Amino acid sequence: MQERARWAQAHARFRTELTEFKGQQLQLLGLLAAVVAFIATASNIASQSSGIEGLRLMLVASGAIAVVFGTFSLVNNSRVRRVAAAVVIGCAMIGAGMFVPASWMS
Repeated sequence: MQERARWAQAHARFRTELTEFKGQQLQLLGLLAAVVAFIATASNIASQSSGIEGLRLMLVASGAIAVVFGTFSLVNNSRVRRVAAAVVIGCAMIGAGMFVPASWMS
């Protein structure tokens, strides 16, 4: 009975470690996807616009990426405080890109 209890305990520990490992892998995959999305967006914006308009578009795109991938991390049971910070920063970047006058950016 003791041996069986030990095996069950080891099995539970291994399952917990496996679950944590899968969560870490999903976080890394999300980070990689965010980097790829940012690079693709930046190259597209750089090829189609210039100056202040490009800066504003980059702010909005960066903010949107921060919001999307910040909320994506909720799937991985991340801390709500960290997700809230990403969403607030992302929304601030979107607001700055949309509502800050162009004369302040030059």
